[in-house]
Amino acid sequence: MMTFFLQTFLLACFVATIQTKIYHRCELAHVLKKNGMDGYEGYNLASWVCMAFYESGFDTKTIDQHKGGTKDYGIFHINSGLWCRENNSLSKAICDVACLDLLNPDLEDDIMCAKKIVKSSTGMAAWHQWKKHCENHDMRKWVNGCHLGTSCLHLTSPSLGIVFLLLNVFLGMKYLLLLSLLICLSFSVVGKIFGRCELARVLKKAGLEGYRGYNLADWVCLAFYESHFDSALVDHEADGSTSNGIFQINSHIWCEDYKHRKPNVCQMHCSDLLTSNIKDDIVCAMRIAQGPRGLGSW
Repeated sequence: MMTFFLQTFLLACFVATIQTKIYHRCELAHVLKKNGMDGYEGYNLASWVCMAFYESGFDTKTIDQHKGGTKDYGIFHINSGLWCRENNSLSKAICDVACLDLLNPDLEDDIMCAKKIVKSSTGMAAWHQWKKHCENHDMRKWVNGCHLGTSCLHLTSPSLGIVFLLLNVFLGMKYLLLLSLLICLSFSVVGKIFGRCELARVLKKAGLEGYRGYNLADWVCLAFYESHFDSALVDHEADGSTSNGIFQINSHIWCEDYKHRKPNVCQMHCSDLLTSNIKDDIVCAMRIAQGPRGLGSW
């Protein structure tokens, strides 16, 4: 009975991951590095991350419509007029991939097609946003703090398969299923819903108790009514901006997304505010609280 339960739950966990996704900056950098994009055709990893940000905001599900009737799909905004195949379309489909296959969290097709595009005569200049925002710019910030030397993502499929085979031999199927479940859950947890007291302890450790005259309860109350303690929450506002993370920090003023690049007062990417590590959120919230309205900004 337990084996059946674990099998069912594990299957549900994997199915739940097959959906669209907004990548985080460093998460995307690790995936691209694993797939050989660092230095590919002379372009470093920061170039690819920068391009993906300005094309899609790291969102795998984005589709942009052009006046000529073609569309750009996925995290790299690959165009249907030349590279991918739409239904009832006369596209050349050079990448031999369906455009809709570029909208899921698995970036294998996107990366394969991006490699073909960059091998063309224009290189990364094929992406207008890269030419406008990334070329001839200092792009070190795009991979800063990403710890690209080591990552659990570097455990390749063959080696993972060998590990599972050995565990199956020595521990049996029940333990293998349980381990698989734990791995599945650990990979799916990017954002986090904090407990009330857990958040209070994190905020106190970060120095928010008494900061700018506001006690810890003020900050916890704010986070609850803004996000219900959900660090991965993104709200889309009427003006086209987004409010991000546990403190719902707005992209129009405080952080940078692919639509609103200035003023970015906190000097950070909005996607970095959506992880379970809320250090950036706290830094930006402190800066907001320094303003004339204090916590009245929320």
